[in-house]
Amino acid sequence: FTSGFLADGWPSGGERAEAEASIGGRIVTRGYRSALDIPLVRGREIASSDAAGTPAIALINEAAAQRFFPNEDPIGRRLVWFSWDPIESTPRTIVGVVGDVRHRGLSFAPEPEVFIPLAQAPMRALHVVVRTDGDPLSRAGDVRAALAALDPSLPAPRFTTLEEVVSSSLARPRFTATLLGLFAGLALILASVGIAGLLAFSVEQRTREFGVRVALGAEPGEILRLVALGALRLVGTGLVLGLPSAVALSRVVEGM
Repeated sequence: FTSGFLADGWPSGGERAEAEASIGGRIVTRGYRSALDIPLVRGREIASSDAAGTPAIALINEAAAQRFFPNEDPIGRRLVWFSWDPIESTPRTIVGVVGDVRHRGLSFAPEPEVFIPLAQAPMRALHVVVRTDGDPLSRAGDVRAALAALDPSLPAPRFTTLEEVVSSSLARPRFTATLLGLFAGLALILASVGIAGLLAFSVEQRTREFGVRVALGAEPGEILRLVALGALRLVGTGLVLGLPSAVALSRVVEGM
């Protein structure tokens, strides 16, 4: 969910308006952080004792700590959501700060997030995260059996690996990079053909000159050297003009 909120000590309007203090929320169990290898920066993580009827707690990520509590320690601060739902509007004490996760994709900056224990805010729809050794899909049968043991009426789950999620988020940048690579290869071929054609034309134009040089005693190696110097002049001019542009464009491509 995404909601506006207030923290204790904040005024109810003005600088800390609801529109400014908006945060995304995730309802998780205590094994969520370790399953996804999200680091615990400080404080504590969700515990089995954080059950229904116990003091409401929450964890926030580093992006939320830096945006809403700059130069402050958020541990111990209380949050209140702007919601009609009594579960969501219950004041929650921040007990820990965890690392950021780029849920929207690698090209998007991490957004402020809060993590709330499932036992204190039950939901009907859930995603199950399973950490395995080896091929994750090889344990799909075990996961299906465990879910069926909980409730046989549950529909068959659809499995997606994190590698597939990351690959999907990179599909467009990869396509763009491939397209750029193809155009770069085509440009290299055209440049090579162009230089070869220009050299052939230049040599043809100087055929009589080369004949005179040979008649005056020039060695074949000297004629070859003249042709090579002409090619180097063309390539050198292209490098002088092209390298600065290539360096500038590489910084743009690097962001992809």
